[in-house]
Amino acid sequence: MFEQTTLKSGFNRYLKQPDNGYEATPKVSLVVLVPPPISDLRSDTQCQVEYAMRQIQRLHDEGLAWMDVRADAMAAYNEALQRDISNVKVWQTNIHNYYRSSTNRIVTQYPHTMSEYRKRTSVDDRDAYEVRALGQEA
Repeated sequence: MFEQTTLKSGFNRYLKQPDNGYEATPKVSLVVLVPPPISDLRSDTQCQVEYAMRQIQRLHDEGLAWMDVRADAMAAYNEALQRDISNVKVWQTNIHNYYRSSTNRIVTQYPHTMSEYRKRTSVDDRDAYEVRALGQEA
């Protein structure tokens, strides 16, 4: 039903982003779910799965071969996230820890509440995605 090569291409493009938290390229996954730390894992995972299922449903309903987060939307989100992370003083200490990348950028922590996380995953920002219809030339 979906063109798998475009999923691999989009995922690999994400992995080439600087400081995305990956030190090596993993195998391609359709959906990567990473719950924020210290939380009710069941409800966190549920809101992630619901978000992912809405996007998969969109692929089907609109006859799309693939969808990918636009580079400018990803950059704006990452910039805002890093700004918010910089306001969490305890994460700004000069010690080596698991949540910093090799370039010292924090890549594993979520600086907001779980209520905010659920709110954000309940909204679909359709304009944040680039999409390609099935059969449309690349």
